[in-house]
Amino acid sequence: MEQHDEAVQNFCAFTGNWDVDIAIAYLSKNNWDVSAAYNDFMGFTQQRPPIVENRPQVVERSQRVERPQVVPVERESEGFFSWIGNSISNMFSGLFTTTPSSPFINYLENLQIQNRPNISLIPYEDACNIALNQNKLLLIYVHHAHTGDRFLRNVLCSSEIITLINQAYVFLAYLATSEEGSLTIARYSDDQAVVFVMIDPFTSEALEKLTLAPSKSQLRNFLINRIGDQSINDDVQKIQDRMIREQQERELREAEEIEIRKAEEESKRLLLVYEQRQAEERRIREEEEKKNKKERMIGEEPPAGPYVTQITFRLPSGEKLERRFLQDTKIDVLYLFLETKGFENIEIVSGFPPKVVRDGSLQSEGLIPRALMHVRLIQS
Repeated sequence: MEQHDEAVQNFCAFTGNWDVDIAIAYLSKNNWDVSAAYNDFMGFTQQRPPIVENRPQVVERSQRVERPQVVPVERESEGFFSWIGNSISNMFSGLFTTTPSSPFINYLENLQIQNRPNISLIPYEDACNIALNQNKLLLIYVHHAHTGDRFLRNVLCSSEIITLINQAYVFLAYLATSEEGSLTIARYSDDQAVVFVMIDPFTSEALEKLTLAPSKSQLRNFLINRIGDQSINDDVQKIQDRMIREQQERELREAEEIEIRKAEEESKRLLLVYEQRQAEERRIREEEEKKNKKERMIGEEPPAGPYVTQITFRLPSGEKLERRFLQDTKIDVLYLFLETKGFENIEIVSGFPPKVVRDGSLQSEGLIPRALMHVRLIQS
């Protein structure tokens, strides 16, 4: 079948005719001999009439095929060589004409993408027939504007994907804005336009569809999923083996990365706990130092005597707290004493009418030999 495909391509190139049905018809009629089919197509297989000198050569209409006519000649020798020259010229002219293209191929060429899958330029029905003959599936790609050119460079035209498509599929590719692309979307789309559709060439039914541009691994899995029963050559098998190795290596790297992240997170957690413990210990030390400094400023409680005042503090809770101070003790010391007991942001009230005591000493404020002082919280 590959020889028939090559014969069709050569026939089309030689004749400049790209209608595959016509090519198959002429080739099958001539036992797939490209030269015989070419001559038959060009009208060179009929018996040439005698050439009359100084008269143009005439070919009966019934003997001609509606193709480019043979140029008339005047002399037998000139006519023979002219006929040979025209035959050779016509035969090889197709080799130097522009290779048949499509809007999608032109799009790839504008992107300067040289390596690409084999893209069939034949109609959909003919592609199904060729896929059946080659025991392949039909694959259609529809390029949408939102898919982007990076997908074409990095995924569709990567060596792995090219190998898979060329070995297992007859491949058609269209722009979504083209007539063929619109027909494919209308035929195989439900609510979302297809990007890839894999088709059973026997029933023309979609086997698999992708509605979003896949990653390279997703596309490889998509392509391999349906060709398990197909004859996959060594190149495709190597790709599958490499995919398995890459998957295993990726899973190993991911597992290692997870363990590294866990170790890093545990290290950070332990460091944070250590720093918090250090901060708490530092705070406690600072509090202790402040308390010890205040207690040194307050001094030890003196025993009862003539120069000593007994102070009773009525706390905000209603409880009482008593302590003896020397009579020349500054009022500031009383505030420090209460701070060591956990009372901050307070004021001391004494006397009647009550007043806030802040300055002076116990003796200057008349707080001897004993006094009752109210501790009041300052409202913020």
